Amino acid sequence: QRQRNKLNNRPGIIEGVVLYHPDPGRRWQQQTYYLRKPETGELAQAVVTLQAKGKPMRHKDTGRPNKVVEMDQVNFRFVPDTISIQAGDSVEFKNSDEALHNVMNPTSSNPFNINLPRKGSRHLQKFETAGGLQNPLRISCLYHVAMRGWIFVFNHPYHQVTDTNGRFRLVNIPAGEYE
Repeated sequence: QRQRNKLNNRPGIIEGVVLYHPDPGRRWQQQTYYLRKPETGELAQAVVTLQAKGKPMRHKDTGRPNKVVEMDQVNFRFVPDTISIQAGDSVEFKNSDEALHNVMNPTSSNPFNINLPRKGSRHLQKFETAGGLQNPLRISCLYHVAMRGWIFVFNHPYHQVTDTNGRFRLVNIPAGEYE
């Protein structure tokens, strides 16, 4: 009995594929961008996160150093346009276009509005406050209103953005029940 309990409390892995099946009555404008193969429905850039069943996830100190994730501006788009990070991580915004760009989020708990005037310009922004799925940060460019990006900040390490094939893999999941 004691050995069985030890095995059941080992960290686990949750992996899968996020699928989207279009509603023929409502055309999704971005479908061709996020669905590599519309006939099978693998959804790219979907945010996957865990929630303890019936309650919010508590802050998890993993002892890992804070990460820096890049969000570039290429061909008048944020690339990638969706990222997920843990509170304390930073995003390095980069301008790879010849045009003047800007990166801003005026509504977060730590608002910012930074110009990236030329190709190669960079700005590092740290994100301390977790908003989870309920309060993602909407990133935009003041000069090009069609440019949009999203940053999801979590207070735990169990999150990921799906790859181009809709796949995700969450590791070192503590034993428990999750949604």
